Amino acid sequence: MLIIEKVFLLKSVDLFAELSEERLVSIAEVIQEEFINKGHEIFHKGDKGDNLYLIKEGLISIHDGDNELTRLTSEEFFGEMSLLSSEKRTASATAIEDSILLTLNQWQFYELLETDVSILKGIIQTLCTRLIKQNQLIIQLKNSINNQCNYED
Repeated sequence: MLIIEKVFLLKSVDLFAELSEERLVSIAEVIQEEFINKGHEIFHKGDKGDNLYLIKEGLISIHDGDNELTRLTSEEFFGEMSLLSSEKRTASATAIEDSILLTLNQWQFYELLETDVSILKGIIQTLCTRLIKQNQLIIQLKNSINNQCNYED
């Protein structure tokens, strides 16, 4: 993948959207491209988190065993939580289809955070959006359980 292609991809990801062209080029020079086969586990729950992943192409399942938490696709990122918290991975990530990922290692990620505060803003916005979706799912599940309990009475 050419540097310019990486820059266009980075610019399309909310996390990097506010960065200067110069900064995007410097990230594109160090970010690594990985081809992931369908069914390959990218990381496992409990692993040490050492990479941030951006999806160029493909579909990734974030799951805890057989329980799928979400599916992510092109221009989305994952793996940021364990980089920020230094905790082990709280879920596994598996490719649902052949995928192309761009990865930043922990050192590169922290260096980026030190120089570009807007990255933190992007991460916080994404985490808030994901939390809202999870809260909505919890409410739906609670309502479903309540309806089922009322039906059985």
